[in-house]
Amino acid sequence: MSEVETIRGILREVYNKENLPQIELVKMILNENHIEYDSNDEDNIRDIFFDKFYDDFILYKDKVFKVEKRKDLESEAVFEISENADGSYSFLVQYYNGGCSFSEAIECCLKKTKEK
Repeated sequence: MSEVETIRGILREVYNKENLPQIELVKMILNENHIEYDSNDEDNIRDIFFDKFYDDFILYKDKVFKVEKRKDLESEAVFEISENADGSYSFLVQYYNGGCSFSEAIECCLKKTKEK
């Protein structure tokens, strides 16, 4: 059933010391969690990642973000995000989940930070 969701939390970019492509970071996270995938099929890898980590990680452009803290709230559509001094992001999103997903809501927030 679709409903309005309001979520506040903290998002942090996954540390990428070796400057790996996003798909390699995704494989690394899947491997760390002992999740099997077809290593020759990037679409399969992304689908499995999304299915397993829908609320835990966000893929945005060439980056991977981890949801470090998440608290569900109540009310109407809100898309807020701010960068913290330590490089993490605090966010507040509220949306109707029949027309928007958590990932899309976070992407909307991240897009706003890039437009500033």
